[in-house]
Amino acid sequence: MLRTVRSLPSLRLLFQQETTASIKKKSFINSKSTYSYVSGDLIQPSVVSSTSIRNVHQTTKKETILLESSSNKSKYTSMNLQGLKMECKIRGLKVSGKKIELIQRLVSQDQIGHDSSARSFSSLNSKNDFNHSNPKFALLDQEIKDSKIARALKQNKANSTKSSKDIIVQSKGKKDSRKLKLEEDRALAEIRAAQLKEKAKTRQHLSEERRISLEVSENLKFQDQKRAAQAKAAELKKIQEQNKVEEQKQLIGKQKIEKDLAEKKRQDDHILKLKEESKRLEMLEVQRKEEERTRIQERKAAELKFQAEKKMEEEAEKVRQLQLAKQKEIAEIKLKEKKKLEELELQRKKTAESFAEKKKLKENVKSDITEVKTEQFQDKEELSKLTKNIAEKISKQSLVSKVLSKTQNQSKAEVIANAKRHLQERVKKQQNEQQEGNKQNTQNEFTSRDIKFLTAFGATTIGWWSFKNADA
Repeated sequence: MLRTVRSLPSLRLLFQQETTASIKKKSFINSKSTYSYVSGDLIQPSVVSSTSIRNVHQTTKKETILLESSSNKSKYTSMNLQGLKMECKIRGLKVSGKKIELIQRLVSQDQIGHDSSARSFSSLNSKNDFNHSNPKFALLDQEIKDSKIARALKQNKANSTKSSKDIIVQSKGKKDSRKLKLEEDRALAEIRAAQLKEKAKTRQHLSEERRISLEVSENLKFQDQKRAAQAKAAELKKIQEQNKVEEQKQLIGKQKIEKDLAEKKRQDDHILKLKEESKRLEMLEVQRKEEERTRIQERKAAELKFQAEKKMEEEAEKVRQLQLAKQKEIAEIKLKEKKKLEELELQRKKTAESFAEKKKLKENVKSDITEVKTEQFQDKEELSKLTKNIAEKISKQSLVSKVLSKTQNQSKAEVIANAKRHLQERVKKQQNEQQEGNKQNTQNEFTSRDIKFLTAFGATTIGWWSFKNADA
């Protein structure tokens, strides 16, 4: 069902047709009849029960019962809202309203005896109307009725054909509607021509009273037209006012939209300002952090610089102290060297003195030997004393040699060489002297033996000292 239906009214119609078919099968023929709209007919009695589903434009149960009771089951109660509206449109009545209002209009018009209203072809009311006793007016009314009925039938037929056709045949329906419209216009033109002819005939045959009544009717018609024009003007004015109200509403809406846009723009600007402010604050925060970082780095650099300077100062102080210590040591070394030089000078002086003493000693020894040789000692005791004196002198000479060993400024090799040279010279001198003594006194054994002892003793002492210094 749903696949074959293209719109909601057609779905309702199809559902109602199915419900009516199912109810017909159950043969509820004697039940209370209501109206059910089926495409093709405006008025169609149905055997649907009162408990079945009502149509889209159908009234409630209470309204239907009221209509049936009030109008004595007239023909309008079985019509749907669409048919009633069409009938009211044909008769020139007001179309808008509920179903009961439309039925009341149609029933009241039937009771008065007028099939047409002030909106129809004639503008005469019940007080100012043509004389229906005149057969000419009766014929005119009959023609008008026939034309209205023909037009209603055509309209009903057009509506029925239009509602029964599919959407694909819409163009053909439009052509038929155009043809029907042309036929209606033609019928209206004929009716108007007949009216004009009748009016011309009536003007010729009517008396003065009829002419006056026609003039009155024309005046009434003119007044009706005037009222219609006034109503139209009022309606146009109302439409203009409505348009003005709509324009005002549109203007208000436009102003509201502009206001909303301005508010939105202001909010956007405010949001942008807030964003810019937040960005500026973030930039300031970043700048502050950067400055704080640079300040911390500068402080650290200053601390490091201070520590480095302090360290450098400490190192400089250490270097200065080392330099002072070194200078002090150098001064001490210089002082020591000076003292050593002084000592060496003293030692040199002493050595010189010792050499002089040695020389004197040698000279004394020589003199003693010569004296011994010359005087010819008598006894051995005097000789022993002499040897003791010589031994003491030689011990003094050994002490001098020890002092000489302590000197640092003079080299050991020079000392050894000098000692050897002096020893050799002394030995040569002793040998020469011995030879001379041997020549002079070959008989004096004590003197030769004494010289040998002195020579051996001196050589061994000097040799031992030189050997010790060489090992050192």
